[in-house]
Amino acid sequence: MKICVNSQTPPLKFKLGFSELLEKYAPVDDPLDASMLEEGIDYERSPGGVTSMIYPLLRAMLEKKIISEVRWVATGVNYPPRVKFDDIIIEHVEIEESVTRRYTEFKESLWLEIHGLPSKGFWVEGYTGFVEYNLRHYKQLSKHIDLVDAFYVQDFQQLVGQLIGPSAPAILRWHVPFKAENLNPRIRRFVLKAVEGFDGIVVSTRRDLESLVRSGYHGKAFQVYPYVDPAEWKGVPKSELERLKNAL
Repeated sequence: MKICVNSQTPPLKFKLGFSELLEKYAPVDDPLDASMLEEGIDYERSPGGVTSMIYPLLRAMLEKKIISEVRWVATGVNYPPRVKFDDIIIEHVEIEESVTRRYTEFKESLWLEIHGLPSKGFWVEGYTGFVEYNLRHYKQLSKHIDLVDAFYVQDFQQLVGQLIGPSAPAILRWHVPFKAENLNPRIRRFVLKAVEGFDGIVVSTRRDLESLVRSGYHGKAFQVYPYVDPAEWKGVPKSELERLKNAL
């Protein structure tokens, strides 16, 4: 199976702009092979859930031959258009600051409301920036509709399900808590319509799944804990366990 991942954050954070990389390494292939770059100088792994959960999950699925090919679409201003990292092709969407600013303000307000914190609520300028941002991502995703079997979309800020529509199966991984009771009615309607545009939604906890059902969601929903690669976590020495036990 071939899949296309969509996230706001790319798996690699470039410390040099594309033009600087061209000056340093020209000529370069398309996609640019990350193995020819210097990690820590030219780029670094992006912090957060993208590299701690999504990337290990994809690696495990590739190794177990659950999937055969991965394309990954994410935002990247002045990044190489396409990068090959291990067996994954990363494609960057360039979005101008005026759109990104409005998108970010709306997304952060939505995040606050989801977590039950004071927020700006709904306002047209922020919403149009949010829609424009997601439309730009969809335009890049649409190039892969005939090339992949499914889309995997990461979290609440990438609500492209209604744009993908029936053209290809699309799953939304809702990573943040889902508490419908925290949302004002207008935002709740917007969120429900957006997530119902996907073929299914995956939440992290039973509580989130129950809240989704109570909200009036119509569609397929699953509860799966975020993926963690056990190999990335070293065992704790027995002496440290004893020290902690004695301290409790």
